[in-house]
Amino acid sequence: MHEQAQIISAYCDDLQPQKEVALQYRVAPALVGSLVKRQQLDPFYLSKRLEKMWTAFAETEAVETAVAEMQKSRLEITSARQVQEQIQKKAGQEVAIHKIRAAMRGKLGMSYRTAKKVPKQGNSERCLVLRQQYALKMLPLLEAPKRIINVDESWINETGFFRKLWQSKTESCSAPARIVSPRLSLLAAIDTEGNIWFALTQANTDSDVLLLFFLSLLERLDREAPSWREDTIFLLDGARYHTSAGTRAHFEQMRLQVIYTAPYSYESSPIERLFAALKLGELNPAREPTGKR
Repeated sequence: MHEQAQIISAYCDDLQPQKEVALQYRVAPALVGSLVKRQQLDPFYLSKRLEKMWTAFAETEAVETAVAEMQKSRLEITSARQVQEQIQKKAGQEVAIHKIRAAMRGKLGMSYRTAKKVPKQGNSERCLVLRQQYALKMLPLLEAPKRIINVDESWINETGFFRKLWQSKTESCSAPARIVSPRLSLLAAIDTEGNIWFALTQANTDSDVLLLFFLSLLERLDREAPSWREDTIFLLDGARYHTSAGTRAHFEQMRLQVIYTAPYSYESSPIERLFAALKLGELNPAREPTGKR
């Protein structure tokens, strides 16, 4: 705005040629002519522009303050109208919805996207602190570098893991469920070098099944490199049969270094991405029987 005032003053007051003013301020000559013309048509053009600029600044500040207060109060911001109501309530200021959205996207770097629902306690102060402590413990291990083997369990109770289909608008977008019965329990491990180990059972996973998987995995690791324990750490989640006294005692007998992820920290477990990649699309393209009959 200050530069626009200088351009107009140089042309109108100092009587500098249009091209010379454009060269001095490194703008197009057409812009100089446009600014001068607007000022000649409306002597209050610059003051109006300045007022508009300060209004926009004040509105952006109001949005930033309202969003910060809502986030501090742990309020989910589900719409721009919610922010508008907060501004009206706290500052008595009217800000248009489209300006609130622009400020949230531009100034605050926010976006409107699908919310991931988590249990209420997932973002409790206790869980946030535990996730922080887990990160402080894990990052140095990855920088060391240590070999981390992430172990977890899942199950396969169907073969069709697609979520969307191409279908005519006049046809029902449905597909028959392809059930696996009895369901398969899947135990898997993945390490920081990209090695993967799988085991399938038809029994519910408990401490005994988990320890059998570990015994088999340790035998394989011993064959590959007898000294693997020196730089290898196992990563598990906080499932009860992972953290029970009996399981911990067996881990100690096996001379394993084990750490546990923090509550609700799925994104810090590489094994979850492995399960997501596995459960994608159709696992049984040949349509082999997967039921009891």
